[in-house]
Amino acid sequence: MRSIFLGVLLILVSLFGSVTVISPNGGETITRGDQFEITWSDDISEDVKIELYQNGSYHSDIISATPSDGSFMWNLVTGIYGTEFQVKISSVVMPALHNDTSDGSFSIERELGVINILTPVGGEECERGSKLNITWDDNIYEEVKIELYQNDLFYSTIADTTESDGSYEWTIPFDLYGTFKIKITSVDWDFTYGIS
Repeated sequence: MRSIFLGVLLILVSLFGSVTVISPNGGETITRGDQFEITWSDDISEDVKIELYQNGSYHSDIISATPSDGSFMWNLVTGIYGTEFQVKISSVVMPALHNDTSDGSFSIERELGVINILTPVGGEECERGSKLNITWDDNIYEEVKIELYQNDLFYSTIADTTESDGSYEWTIPFDLYGTFKIKITSVDWDFTYGIS
């Protein structure tokens, strides 16, 4: 009888409790790649789960379990950006009863993209018909296009689109002659580019 009473008491205690999202709670703009402190208040003792929603639909887990201490530092992963995001925080024990979602939506903007061309950098003499290894470093994750410029004017396209993996092998055409520069641009953002 005692064990039944304790079980009922435990269930009743579990039924009472609340979780309230404090931030982000709507209107914020968060930069991808930064840290953002998710905060909430609660009166539960168990861990909580934090999820990301977009347009009212589940997007991904931010963390599957973290102590219900009212704060979690979120490292915004690359690849996520857009609008109409909300955070949902739920008890890991009774998620259907103890949960809350951001009152309004917030935005995640991409970080400022940077493309630095490593080779060629200028002054190289390349033979027609030979292979030139174009290399660069960047902090973007979308594909890039590679173009050839002469006298600061567009001359031709080397690659309409290629992986942003820092390297592209180009066979120099036999009919190409003169002094040129290489321009590498994000396929998503024209203002993110590098030029040799």
